[in-house]
Amino acid sequence: MSQLHYTATDGRFLNGVPAADFETDDPDVIAVCLASGLYERADAKPKRAATPAPETPAAAPVTEDPNNA
Repeated sequence: MSQLHYTATDGRFLNGVPAADFETDDPDVIAVCLASGLYERADAKPKRAATPAPETPAAAPVTEDPNNA
C-alpha cells in the first residue's frame, strides 16, 4: 500500500471533492497523483540534502627565498 499525502495549499478540495490523504495500490492512480503535484508519497524516505564536498586546503603561497639561490 502506498500512502499519498495531499500537499496543496490552495484549499482542501480537488474538482469539488474534499481532498485528503489516502492509501492505494493502483499504480495508475499513484502516477496521476504524483504527476499532478498535489500529492506526495508519505511512505517515501525523505530526500537527503547533498553532502558538501570537504574543503581542500589552499596551497601555501610560493615565495622565493633569496638565500637559496
